[in-house]
Amino acid sequence: MPLFILGLIWYAFSTKEMENNVIYYNGKLLSQLNNQLDQYFAEIKADTQTIPGNPLIQEFVKLEPGNDYEMFQLKERIHRELYLNIMYRRKDIVGFGLYSHKDNTFGNLFVGDISPSFRDLQGMESNYNIVGVRQSNAYNAILIYRTIIDNTTYRPVGALLVAFSIDSIVKMTDDIAFGKEGYIAIVDSSNRFMYHRDPNKWGTEIPQSLVQEINSGVGQSIIQGETGKRIVMYKTSNSTGLTIVSEIPIKEVIGNLSHLHVITLMIGGMILIFAFIIFNKMLVDIKRLVGIIHLSRMKEKEMELRHKESTFQALQSQINPHFLYNSLEIINSYATLAKIKPICQMTQYLASIFRYSVSNPHQLVLLEDEINHITNYLNIQQERYANMRVTIDLEKKHLSMVCLFRLIVQPIVENAIIHGYERHGLHPADIVISGCMSDPYFSLRVTDRGKGMGAGVAARYNAAFHSEKNNVMDVSLHSSQKIGLWNVHNRLRLAFGAPYGLHILRSDEMGTEMEIKIPYTTSDCILFYKRGGEH
Repeated sequence: MPLFILGLIWYAFSTKEMENNVIYYNGKLLSQLNNQLDQYFAEIKADTQTIPGNPLIQEFVKLEPGNDYEMFQLKERIHRELYLNIMYRRKDIVGFGLYSHKDNTFGNLFVGDISPSFRDLQGMESNYNIVGVRQSNAYNAILIYRTIIDNTTYRPVGALLVAFSIDSIVKMTDDIAFGKEGYIAIVDSSNRFMYHRDPNKWGTEIPQSLVQEINSGVGQSIIQGETGKRIVMYKTSNSTGLTIVSEIPIKEVIGNLSHLHVITLMIGGMILIFAFIIFNKMLVDIKRLVGIIHLSRMKEKEMELRHKESTFQALQSQINPHFLYNSLEIINSYATLAKIKPICQMTQYLASIFRYSVSNPHQLVLLEDEINHITNYLNIQQERYANMRVTIDLEKKHLSMVCLFRLIVQPIVENAIIHGYERHGLHPADIVISGCMSDPYFSLRVTDRGKGMGAGVAARYNAAFHSEKNNVMDVSLHSSQKIGLWNVHNRLRLAFGAPYGLHILRSDEMGTEMEIKIPYTTSDCILFYKRGGEH
């Protein structure tokens, strides 16, 4: 009988503990997804911010409806000079519509309920709104609204609608829900489903019970439904007004433990005979739950990496390489005509730096290419700091026998200038880049003569660099400086393994000497380089 009572207590305690663990890790996943959505819509807001003030748009909203030929020419110019450029920068745009207070329209957002008039849009509360999801035969899209303000009267005279493919949001939410019946949903500010596992529910109103739960502001609850108890969690974004809802059936969490509870009550006095069988059953359920929790942690890490990668790609995609190259070429031409040699040189250096930086960051290059890049970077810095002395002491044979990833050395040199000199109010004086063979790797060293870090901080860095756990770093080291060093170290360690990566040889009041351990004519390096260097 005591074992029977202990079994019931253990069942109640373990069930509660499992629910708490699932709530905790699911909450972390919701926060990660919420951050990704905020980043996605912030990029959309920035990309569409200047469109309403474009001279072609201003001319469109002011043009009288009777000028058919002039309107035709203007629409052609908007399509050629504005719309195609927007489509080039944002591959996820699937529709575009302009509406003026004079009932002029332009674009492809005029099918079914995806075509509100300007008067329908005048009730929007701000100049930028997420209208919600819309469906048509051609595509499923999220509509973004922007008010067009007259640049002379500063009154609203039109509206801009841009439709973005919902595929990006679908990709963010893939494989997040627990079990077969759990799901993730996104609700807009008007309490309609922007995304749901069932596409038939897109754009429909959410159940009233869910509205009450969201309005309560608690963040989570356990509700009784037709199919049993369910854990409901939700998180609302302050920047977008969107609410992410997660619903997980309790039976998906505790699995067969509920059946075990019924069996335990029924067998009563026979608990001692079947104890071994019941114990094994519990172990199976515990292992399954441990697997679910472990999977949640892995997905959380994966979403962090995806978020960083999407941020980097978003920043890269906002730069039009051809535009920048042409702009630099024009500046160089003007400087040449004016015989201003420093500007000519700096534009050439900057063009080389940009061309090198926007190339594939996962591609291996020879040390010679990386040194040429850092030389261009330091030449520009010397224009800023006239007294800065740069010394590059490398044997010519090593330049073609050592390989590494692009942009490995620049973060180390920037760290030396910013944290070795500028942070302490010093003008950058000496930057030395040297290297030598140090079996089984090539030791590339960056030395400055500014003020270094304390011995304890350097020791914590080296402990983190030498650790076998490449995805963990001492929380006390987290800052932009530390993350930059850690990213450089991780790129080398993940690609080539130990002992490659970073090591602080010396850091004191006389300066810092940072060592970069990279492959030296190893078979792995040669194979990487011949294949194009992608890992």
